[in-house]
Amino acid sequence: MSWSLSGYYNNKKNRSLNNYERVESANDMARFSDMPQRNYRYEGNIGYDYSLDFPALHLYISPQYGFKQSYASDSRWHHILDGTEASAWGLDQLYSNRDSISRYIDYSNSYRSQTWNKTNTMGLDFSFYCKREDYKNITLDPSIQFRNVYDRISYTRAQTDTTIRRSRWLMEPSVALRIDANTGNDLEYHWRLNYKLQHQLPSLLYAVNYRDDATPLLVRESGYNLPNTHQHTASFSYERKMIKTQRFFNTSLTYRLWQNMLCQSMRYDMSTGVTTYRPNVIAGNWELSGQARYQMPLDKKRKAWKLTSQTNLNYRNFRDYLNSASATPSLVSSVRRFSASESLQVGYYRNYYSLTVSANVFYNHSESDRFATLNAFDFNYGVNYGMPLVWGIDFYTTLKMYSRRGYSDDKYNTDQFIVNFNLGKDIFKGKARLKFEVFDLLNKMSNYSYNINAQMQQETYTNLLRRYAMVSLTYRFSQKKKHTK
Repeated sequence: MSWSLSGYYNNKKNRSLNNYERVESANDMARFSDMPQRNYRYEGNIGYDYSLDFPALHLYISPQYGFKQSYASDSRWHHILDGTEASAWGLDQLYSNRDSISRYIDYSNSYRSQTWNKTNTMGLDFSFYCKREDYKNITLDPSIQFRNVYDRISYTRAQTDTTIRRSRWLMEPSVALRIDANTGNDLEYHWRLNYKLQHQLPSLLYAVNYRDDATPLLVRESGYNLPNTHQHTASFSYERKMIKTQRFFNTSLTYRLWQNMLCQSMRYDMSTGVTTYRPNVIAGNWELSGQARYQMPLDKKRKAWKLTSQTNLNYRNFRDYLNSASATPSLVSSVRRFSASESLQVGYYRNYYSLTVSANVFYNHSESDRFATLNAFDFNYGVNYGMPLVWGIDFYTTLKMYSRRGYSDDKYNTDQFIVNFNLGKDIFKGKARLKFEVFDLLNKMSNYSYNINAQMQQETYTNLLRRYAMVSLTYRFSQKKKHTK
């Protein structure tokens, strides 16, 4: 028998101050929000394992029960400070004078929300283990889980004052088949076949009817009763181990299908620049991915040199809602993306010396009726080297070239030669470590990134901490156990 208990309590006082500049006007927009939050959760689980032995079969039965309860209180008092004396105050001064600025509260974008959740889970796991005389062991693990989920939300916002309740039963089956073979000649085979069904309930907040435009040019709408999301996952894997020659190979294939996938429908009004989001569900999202990995030694003694190859393939069909007109409903947008990557690495490890030469390439093909087809390559190659120096100091460095090609904007077609190194030394008889690090010695790190999905091609600029040096001291408080007779 096994059991567990856990829980937490959290009480936070959040506040934010945002200043927006209008392009068409010299008047700035100042927004202050006071957002206290309080939540807790506790849960417990109990399980019992029972086994039955037969001549050629071992049966394990594991009934389980779990209970979880949670509560969350979330509030936001949103203030519009445009043109007031408080617009020049800082965040701490605004928070200290909450009473005096209460007349600037925007009640249409202020709210108080309380949510409760109770979940009862009952599960039953079986394991059929069959040991055969031909060195093949077969294990079948079917299981089923029933969940009863009760949710309640109490929500107040402007003219809205509502309480919504929801209770649902969910059934989530899964099955796993495993075949293990050991020939006795330092050769092992392992096969895995798995299937699992999972359900996700949409947030009960989506059922509350409200419109939020607290952020300029960004509107969020809600008030929709959405169905559950269902995720089907099926996978197959194969592994081969040659113990004596230290050659290892594994490959896997995984398929995922989302039914009623939760999404945020986006509508962009080109005349006003306002983007409106509302929750919705959509069908047709699926993914197929595969990988293969191989590892082998390169020297006769199989101790120093090692070759590793890793291949990944992925095809993803994205579907979402998108529109650029304010009056018409959102239309389905689809993006089909295929990606492939290959990683090769040769490593040498011996007597505190290490040398790794690596090369990686990533190919991304994305196509859609709304966006130009993308065929882009991201690749890198370089060397990692580590060695001991005098006085117990060890040295480690990384020299790598990161390159990108195939993007329509040349600012993404870049070459970045990154140089990092560090010096480290153990002190105080190994209880502490002093380290000096230099990152991006040549100051070449790029702060641009690119992503594509069913709604947009997204370019991201990140304010990076680029070239820097750092000194760190780490102390270990662990002690070795004393042996007594």
